Amino acid sequence: MRVGRHLLLYPKSTPLPTIMRLLKTKSTGAFEQFRPPSQPLWHRSYHDFICRRASDFSSKLEYIHENPRAAGLVSHSADWPWSSYLFYQTKTKLPVAIDEIDFSGNPNQLLWPAPWRRL
Repeated sequence: MRVGRHLLLYPKSTPLPTIMRLLKTKSTGAFEQFRPPSQPLWHRSYHDFICRRASDFSSKLEYIHENPRAAGLVSHSADWPWSSYLFYQTKTKLPVAIDEIDFSGNPNQLLWPAPWRRL
């Protein structure tokens, strides 16, 4: 069974294609010894989705957290060792630092400013 790899990030100054190329190159090299060469670690392409509102971010994060459980790899999302689930639920420190995100609680809150929008 092949499970999707999901990443939620904010590409501040580096273009997304550059981030993805570097991520795929570095991680593939690091994991070469742990996987059969016939099974690629990444898909050839990626599918991006722009989170414009707080509700977009929340729904994507929930999907990412639930994915290993839905695939039958763990019985609870907290059991997936590469997930940020525990950080968001209990503020548990993880091997990879997670940036805190402070939303107002309004699901329609815009996540990035645009001068042409009326708030």
